[in-house]
Amino acid sequence: MVASIGWNPFYKNEKKTVEIHVLHTFENDFYGKEIQAIFTGFVRPEKDFTSEAELIKAIKSDI
Repeated sequence: MVASIGWNPFYKNEKKTVEIHVLHTFENDFYGKEIQAIFTGFVRPEKDFTSEAELIKAIKSDI
């Protein structure tokens, strides 16, 4: 699981958000369900990317 906490400047968000990305494939869908997450580390500060390709490259590097 990885998460993004911040403004997501590439997408011009107007409010701070928390996005949690589950990297494991589960048998059942839990979309719309409540989950709990524990943050155990920090990868990098928020950055405004110049392209979507640059953003994707950084995310792949983070994982």
